[in-house]
Amino acid sequence: MYKLVAIDCDGTLLTDSKELTERTINTIKKASQKVKIVLATARSFYRVEEYLEKMNLLNDEQYTICFNGGSVINNGRKEELDSHTFRNDEIKQLIQLSRKFNTQIMLYAYNCLIVEEIPEKFINNKKINFEITKMEKLDLEEQKIYKIVFINKPSKITDMRKKLSKQIENDIQMLKFAGMGIAMGNADEKTKSISDYITDSNNNDGVAKAIEKFLKF
Repeated sequence: MYKLVAIDCDGTLLTDSKELTERTINTIKKASQKVKIVLATARSFYRVEEYLEKMNLLNDEQYTICFNGGSVINNGRKEELDSHTFRNDEIKQLIQLSRKFNTQIMLYAYNCLIVEEIPEKFINNKKINFEITKMEKLDLEEQKIYKIVFINKPSKITDMRKKLSKQIENDIQMLKFAGMGIAMGNADEKTKSISDYITDSNNNDGVAKAIEKFLKF
């Protein structure tokens, strides 16, 4: 008997337009009465709250894994139960690396995005529900950094990756760990090859169909 269903957001739970379908919402609501529904995402908690609310998952019985495992949150209390963050020396090294390769770097704190220059799309954007601050205000003694993202041309990113010693394939690790690893129909072939089952795509209610099949709805 399954006790927990862990679901990624982008490309999995959400459609390409970053929306939840009615079928997915209704299926998740039903499933949450039988099992734990855990969103496991690279996003921060404040970027999944609206989806959790639509699926009735903002309660003390449900949890969210954010920042690719960097933070575990109790949905109802919005309390952080566990965290894995970058060390100060790692952050400084990555900032120096980004400047060396003239690459934009974004540091994600719990409810704050820290950047060298604030992107134009974020300025006066009323949909932004988190603080955006410049790198010069970074206080490593006060702020924990959960995720770091580099943005540039693919060739630049490739050069930077050669300087980094570790690359994590989160989806594959999770699928291998799971009792029943399910890949989306829109997943890459490597992910599909190590999965126990392949469901439909994210644009065609793949998550809902998989839950209905294995939880016997």
